[in-house]
Amino acid sequence: MRLQLLACAAIFLSGCQAGFFHSLNAPYAFADYSQTRDVQYQTDPALKLDVYVPNASIVRKGARPTIVFFYGGSWRSGSKNWYEFAAARYALKGYVVFVPDYRKGPQPSFPGFVEDSARAFAYAKEHTAEYGGDPERMFLMGHSAGAHIAGLLATDPSYLQAVGLSKRDIAGFVGLAGPFDFLPMTDPKVIAVFQGDANLPASQPINFVDGSEPPMLLLHGSDDRVVYPKNSVNLADKVNAAGGMAQVHVYPKLGHLSILFAAGRGLRSLAPEVEPEITRFIEATQARADAAR
Repeated sequence: MRLQLLACAAIFLSGCQAGFFHSLNAPYAFADYSQTRDVQYQTDPALKLDVYVPNASIVRKGARPTIVFFYGGSWRSGSKNWYEFAAARYALKGYVVFVPDYRKGPQPSFPGFVEDSARAFAYAKEHTAEYGGDPERMFLMGHSAGAHIAGLLATDPSYLQAVGLSKRDIAGFVGLAGPFDFLPMTDPKVIAVFQGDANLPASQPINFVDGSEPPMLLLHGSDDRVVYPKNSVNLADKVNAAGGMAQVHVYPKLGHLSILFAAGRGLRSLAPEVEPEITRFIEATQARADAAR
């Protein structure tokens, strides 16, 4: 399995990302869910999203939770078309999953892509009932830069306020290998994305924690050398210290990409406990919210 993972990483890092993700998505072309592609959520032609909906054969009690998944790519690259494997597992568990595109840096620079993502979340909340989803059970999920974007939506209230929502509209947040506390920035390409400021305080989700955040599940690989595990640990510590609720799990021998593959249907055997942990979090968070109503 380690050789398989190394081979996957080599393909990914060689620049053949589209082909790599196509190979992960191919087995699920005829899985038991339906897809609605290229839904325009803003007037900009680049701002589209895909929706994954469980088929009627997938029966679950109660309304269907909704996941809005934000992919990574150093805020500079990526495509919603690559991430069917990440959405598939959760659609097959009875969840409605939205995967939006957002504009990439360095133009627009931060916070343009976060503003796009807030609009995508608002669109998903407004329209999820049309797909059988529950607008009162909206979960954010993201990997790497996507986890950072979702983390800002969950911590900095300004983005959702701009679209008429608040942090209370987020039922929970799942962050995979997220950069939440990464100042000072050192990569010139990343600095360019963040207005050329290597110490931009507004870029850090951890700086906005006040205890009013939605419940969080933060997952990281111990061998991640792209985004260090301290990002998840530090955010969880600050949320809990402020009176919020955050769980953090650092999985041995997982790296930056393998935590994503383990969370979806790509290479679950890398760490079979990751995906059930996410499902338990969503179900338990929903159960607590239902009991409080």
